[in-house]
Amino acid sequence: MFFVYTLWTQGQASEFRKMAQALGMDVLGFVQAEEISELAALVDQIVLLSPQAVYFSGIYDKGGPFLADLRAPNLPEMISG
Repeated sequence: MFFVYTLWTQGQASEFRKMAQALGMDVLGFVQAEEISELAALVDQIVLLSPQAVYFSGIYDKGGPFLADLRAPNLPEMISG
């Protein structure tokens, strides 16, 4: 789970994490980023974890480039946010 920090996105991501864990999902990470440049660096970490899905909470101008970076290394198509 990754989110670009605002109070709204942090709250949204925290609630999603609670619900995912309650449903028995393994949350492999919970990372806050301040800038889009930080999100690009996280793609390598995500690839190493080989998740079945990626949850992103943030604003579209940050999410678009991040999602494009995630699709490049053939990560799962299950992207939520």
